[in-house]
Amino acid sequence: MKKQTNNRILRIVMVGMLAALCFVLSAYVSIKAGSMKFTFAGLPILLAALLFGPIDGMLVGGIGELLSQVIGYGLTPTTVLWIIPAVVRGLMVGLYAKSKKGNPGIVGTSVMIVLSSLTVTLLNGLVIWADAVIMGYYSFAYVFGSTGWRFLASLITAILYCAVIIPLTAALRKSGVAGIQKQPPKPITED
Repeated sequence: MKKQTNNRILRIVMVGMLAALCFVLSAYVSIKAGSMKFTFAGLPILLAALLFGPIDGMLVGGIGELLSQVIGYGLTPTTVLWIIPAVVRGLMVGLYAKSKKGNPGIVGTSVMIVLSSLTVTLLNGLVIWADAVIMGYYSFAYVFGSTGWRFLASLITAILYCAVIIPLTAALRKSGVAGIQKQPPKPITED
């Protein structure tokens, strides 16, 4: 019972730390150019999703991006829309990791990271469009002019994510610090 409580506390602390890291990477360690934003805020989301599953990945993405939006832009009618892509990234990768019982493999993890990055880029494009329409600054060139560049940057970022996340999650799982809990083996019964 005490070990289970300690594991829950450790997990809550790790989710909080990763959400804070997500916020810092999104708000302060990013490059912005027009409607493009190059950031590594997806790293803590991916780490939480791969180590703990979809709920924790969604929490890290949601809390981190909420802080980034509120502190960076204030509370606006579209704040919730900007949180959706980060939450979807945590959900996608977390569901995949959970389906693989916390051992998704290098190829599968790489494919999932690339797919999640492309999905986030698509969702961000939709959010830019919705924000521009709702807030009244719509310009076709601003909203859609850099779409190709955003997808290219997304692929490059996904490759960098894979280079960092795959060895990091493997090391953390091996050390026993974190990981999706595997189902205990079923007892062997005689018929």
